[in-house]
Order: sequence, then C-alpha cells, then structure tokens
Amino acid sequence: QGFNALHHAVQYGQTLCAHFLIERGLDVDSRDDAQHTPLLWAAYRGHAETAQYLLSRGASIHAQDETGCSALHWTALKNHLEVAKILVKAGASLELRDDSDCTPEACAVEKNHTTLAQYLNWVRVAGSADSADALIASSSKTDKAVVYGTFAALFPALGALLGWFSLLSALVVCFPLVGGLVYLL
Repeated sequence: QGFNALHHAVQYGQTLCAHFLIERGLDVDSRDDAQHTPLLWAAYRGHAETAQYLLSRGASIHAQDETGCSALHWTALKNHLEVAKILVKAGASLELRDDSDCTPEACAVEKNHTTLAQYLNWVRVAGSADSADALIASSSKTDKAVVYGTFAALFPALGALLGWFSLLSALVVCFPLVGGLVYLL
C-alpha cells in the first residue's frame, strides 16, 4: 500500500516516533499509494497530538488523497472533533470539496456527526475558529438558562415531582433497605 515508517507511526499516534523519523529525513508530506499523507492518517485515526505535531513541522493542511478528501474531510467522516478544531485553527479550508463534491461540513452532516457538523457550521458563519468558540460558549450558556427557566416557569409541579424522584433514587442507591420499602409503596 506504499506505507513508509512515518505513515505507520502516525496511524498509531506515535508522535515521538514520528518526530524521530522526520528528524532522520522522512518527508512530512510523503504519500502512500492512495495519496494519503501522514497528516491525513493522523486525522483519519483521530490522533490530535500527532496532527498538531505534523502541522508544526509544516505538513500541508490542504493535501487531498485520491478521493479528494483532506484531513478536515477525514475528521468529519470519522467524527474527530478535537482534531477538526486543530485543523480549523491551523487554517484548513471549510470550502474544499472532495470528489463527491462534499465539503467537510457536508460529510459530517451525511454521517450524522451532529456536534462536529454544528462546529464547522459555526466556524463558517462566524468566520474564524476563535469567533466560533466564543459564540458557542455564549450561546450554550444562554440556551441552558432559557431552557431551565422555561421549564421551571411552565411546569413547576413537574419540576418538584422530578426533584422527589431524584431524592428517592438517591435513597435507593445509598440505602438498599429504604429502596426496597420505596418500591413496595
């Protein structure tokens, strides 16, 4: 399959070994028979530390394999959010299309990787990873407050009842005898 030692090292997340091999002269953008670079393999396997290291050594962030997939495409297809964030912050293109005419975001949606798809959408809308992170952080706090506030306002009796169920569940776990009595009731 045309793998060299660097391809094998990054497939298993062996960053120190990758460092040793690159220091000894292996090309950080060497390709296997399917045109995968070490960065594409690190993204495919979800090895964030290794991907970060390869980028620090000048790995091409826009390299594509024989199917047109970039490292960001592979993170989207395999649901590796942490690696996707590293790639986006390093300048990976959200608009790069594979041979099926899919962007990384479209790949994530197709595979039903909702969180990753939402992240890529936020980055696209916000214009940068840092702006997206700030929007996500502020919107999630706001959304939680709205949801909890609405729930408490609309269903106070249900909220109280759920509180009692939580207390009874804790008693069942902590005190099996009390738990047996609760179930008898």
